[in-house]
Amino acid sequence: MNDIKILIISVSVAFVANLIITPLIIFLSRRFHWYDHINDRKIHEGQIPRLGGVGIFLSFIIGFFIAFFLSSEIRTGSSNISLIQFLTINAAFVIIFAVGLLDDFTNISARYKLIAQIIAAGSLVAVGFHFRTLYIPFFNIDVNLGFTSYIITFFWFIGICNSVNLIDGMDGLAGGTSFFSLLFLGILSAVTGDVAVAFLAFILMGAILGFLVFNFPPAKIFMGDCGSLFLGITLAAIPLIGNTSTGSKTLLISITILMIPIIDTLAAIIRRTIIKRVHFFNPDREHLHHKLLDLGFSVKKILALIYSTLILLGLTTLIWAKFDTNWSVYLILASWVIVVGLYNLLSFFHRKHLKKANQKSE
Repeated sequence: MNDIKILIISVSVAFVANLIITPLIIFLSRRFHWYDHINDRKIHEGQIPRLGGVGIFLSFIIGFFIAFFLSSEIRTGSSNISLIQFLTINAAFVIIFAVGLLDDFTNISARYKLIAQIIAAGSLVAVGFHFRTLYIPFFNIDVNLGFTSYIITFFWFIGICNSVNLIDGMDGLAGGTSFFSLLFLGILSAVTGDVAVAFLAFILMGAILGFLVFNFPPAKIFMGDCGSLFLGITLAAIPLIGNTSTGSKTLLISITILMIPIIDTLAAIIRRTIIKRVHFFNPDREHLHHKLLDLGFSVKKILALIYSTLILLGLTTLIWAKFDTNWSVYLILASWVIVVGLYNLLSFFHRKHLKKANQKSE
């Protein structure tokens, strides 16, 4: 059986498995009252189950094991992953998922979630998952990051893990963002020969798609912290698992594909720690989707806008990976400038909107 058939089977299994698992989770959640907590930052009403991440996690494992047993390419490891790396990355995924699941049930302190992320990130970096070089556009040179590669990658893992968690505030948003990010990470891996990494990305896509059937607005279930944190650590790790996929361009390509959650997280850091001078983990209602909602966009229009942006960013990375020319670099830089500029423009109009709203209420 060739890899294409195995891929179709394993992705389909992950998708169908979650179509079966998620309704069961919804039933159990209603039976035992496992609902998402409602507060002034949440935009949903009513009692919605919050354990959709369990379905994503379990269906992903099922799909991956199907692929593992059917494909000799995956068993031999096209990415040259050692046994210790394989065990470490699986342990990191389980730790992050378990801490997220615990938080969904007991609402643990952000400090303990951060400790788990530090352990997972530190372990992954220690066994060799880190950005080793950085490609400098126009000069066509690769800069060896040296010891700083460990520091950069450590914060990369923690940053992306939290960015998906922070963007998980609206029906279909975190799941859809992860879906399209994985789509382009999978395609890049496939066209550059990292078959095992491509399988990993596409199987997780299948699991997420099964979840989105029930999470697309109006959502019947949310993924919870177990889902958002697991997707975050996976999205951070996938670009680093493949040693040959995009080489020194890996960091810039990864940033581009994940630019939406990255910008939203950086804005939250600046807003909370520098402007408001509060702890980063103090929640607020000023994320990207909150701003668009305040300006009158519907949930479906927000999803269409963000999904379209993710697709365009992903396409620019494919073009850059395929055509290593100055014009493709200009395209990447233009995409960064446009997205950052539009985000700042949105923030400007949102501030004006809040100012007018406050004046009317006085």
